[in-house]
Amino acid sequence: MAGVYLITGADGAQYVGSAGGAGGIWTRWMDYARTGHGGNALLRAYLGRHPLDTASRAALHHPRNRRSRHRPDTLIARESWWKETLGTRAHGLNLN
Repeated sequence: MAGVYLITGADGAQYVGSAGGAGGIWTRWMDYARTGHGGNALLRAYLGRHPLDTASRAALHHPRNRRSRHRPDTLIARESWWKETLGTRAHGLNLN
């Protein structure tokens, strides 16, 4: 399954991402479980100061069945919309 997701730290800091590759959301979230930050610079720096704990949350927005007719640019557009709507570029953990 592909989709846009939100990770929220215990202090309310937010990170918006998307996954649409071969493994979809599951593979991306397994990467977060393995590394803690998935290679994202601001999330990595944040975790150095505020480790994710049981008060942290992850949510899935706009899930898309991999067999459905969605284009990758549509998924990226929805991710960008959420970043703008939540202000995660200006006040959150997104650089792009």
